[in-house]
Amino acid sequence: MASITQLQYTEQRLADEIRTIEDTMAESVRNRRKLNEDFWPRYTQMDRHTDAAQQAKQQFQDDLNRMIEVEILMKKRKTKLLDFLQ
Repeated sequence: MASITQLQYTEQRLADEIRTIEDTMAESVRNRRKLNEDFWPRYTQMDRHTDAAQQAKQQFQDDLNRMIEVEILMKKRKTKLLDFLQ
């Protein structure tokens, strides 16, 4: 059986990990907003029918999707940790 000290240490580590996940998710949201704010003004200045514009748009969408996927994984991890703590 684990001692109270070990359980408190484990609980503290899990709480720290949850805070780290929350901070990382908040940073990801800020980065996503910045990516969005930076991309669209440049895109509207391009001739949208050129290959370069289409490649830039595809890269933007890929980056955005990757960020969202990471946020979803972090949210799932946070949920598992919170469930474990209860």
